[in-house]
Amino acid sequence: MGRIEAEWSTLSPNARVPPIFQTSSATVTNTSVRIRWSVIDRPEIVCICGSARFVDEMRAENRTLTLGGIIALAPGEVGGVVSEEQKAALDALHLSKIDLADRILVVNPGGYIGESTSREIAYARAAGKPVSFTDRVAQ
Repeated sequence: MGRIEAEWSTLSPNARVPPIFQTSSATVTNTSVRIRWSVIDRPEIVCICGSARFVDEMRAENRTLTLGGIIALAPGEVGGVVSEEQKAALDALHLSKIDLADRILVVNPGGYIGESTSREIAYARAAGKPVSFTDRVAQ
């Protein structure tokens, strides 16, 4: 399950607290609302990473995680050829998915890890995210 965190935040008087937050106390003035909130317990979020050549294996992991009650964030599937600009945008979007995740799962049949996946692993580790692999990493 998810983490429970709490902190004080100052919002405008007409701001709404998103439903994933639970307000435990609030102070209201004419110009702001100061609230103490906590994140409501939620399912674990896992970001799936891996080479596009393993799309079928990533789909299978996505299914397994989802059926296990885990929120799975997978690489975008756009089909066909993409431009270099589109690939860069998709790569940046996937890094944002890593930011949202509690951990990443690298789908690496036979231990293969490509250049893009290596960057994603380094990014996740730099952010303090746990990294696990479906197969032993090739040396």
